[in-house]
Amino acid sequence: MKYHTLMTKPSAKKSARKLPITIGVVNQKGGVGKTTVTMMLAFQLAREGKNVIIHDKDSGGTAMSWDKAATNLGQPLPFDVAHSDNFGLLTSQTDYDFVIADNPPNNELLLTTMAATADYLVIPLLPGGVEIDRVGLTKEIMAKEEGARETTLRYGYVLNSVGNNNITKETEKHMKELGYPVLTSIPRRVAYSEAYGKHLRGDLLLPAEDILRNLGIKL
Repeated sequence: MKYHTLMTKPSAKKSARKLPITIGVVNQKGGVGKTTVTMMLAFQLAREGKNVIIHDKDSGGTAMSWDKAATNLGQPLPFDVAHSDNFGLLTSQTDYDFVIADNPPNNELLLTTMAATADYLVIPLLPGGVEIDRVGLTKEIMAKEEGARETTLRYGYVLNSVGNNNITKETEKHMKELGYPVLTSIPRRVAYSEAYGKHLRGDLLLPAEDILRNLGIKL
């Protein structure tokens, strides 16, 4: 088991409707690869035959731009991308198996919403001590919602753009000492940058397989 949980009060009676599984990709720090991780998860779930929608909450609209660029190339994405202020509306739509929320940095309100409502949280970060410090702030905000939830929140971290160097090794060691569960590591590869606006190749989706498996998501 690679994920951690925030335990909550006893679950309320479940709705008879099948609601989508919600995954929030979050970090209070920007530039850590949230949109890339979001896209990787969406492509992998689509390959598994799941009906997926990405909820692009970033004001930069990178996921929306990726979708538009792919459509312009004549290669529309195998999932939907939407920009909406109403996350609750999207999560109540039963035509989707998964809703993945790509969240902006430095927005405590949205992070709180994710921690209160999402089924899973994925937290990308880059190697380095400063990155771990900022992730600590994200974790503190998440913990505030621990008593408010009616279901268990599972979450874990994704080390992004890693290389075979001392910074990566020290970061992995520090994460382990802090008890931060690392779901997977994504190697530093030019191919990820070059994939913007296109379909992600299967070899680029291997970390997404790790994330889903280590979160305990059964497909």
